[in-house]
Amino acid sequence: MKLSGLQIFWLMFSFETGNMLLLTISPSILEANQDAWISFIIASVSGLLIVFISTKVGLLYPNLTFIEYTKVILGKWLGTVIAIIYFAQWY
Repeated sequence: MKLSGLQIFWLMFSFETGNMLLLTISPSILEANQDAWISFIIASVSGLLIVFISTKVGLLYPNLTFIEYTKVILGKWLGTVIAIIYFAQWY
C-alpha cells in the first residue's frame, strides 16, 4: 500500500500534535507559568517543521522506506543510528 504525500503529512501531523499535547502541556505550564503560550508556539512550529521536512523527503524518495532513505541521505552508519532513535521514540 502506497501513501500519498497528503496522507503522510496528516499521519505525521497527528503524531506530532499528539506528542506535543501529551508530553509538553503539564511540564511546560509548571516551568513557564504565564509564559506557557510561548513554549506551545515553539513546540507547534517545531512539530510542523519536522512534518514538512519528513513529507518533502518522503516525496523525493517515493519508492524507499524511511530506513532506506535515511541510509541514502545520511550514510549507512548515521542512517542506522537515526532509524534506531526513531524506533525507540515510537516504542
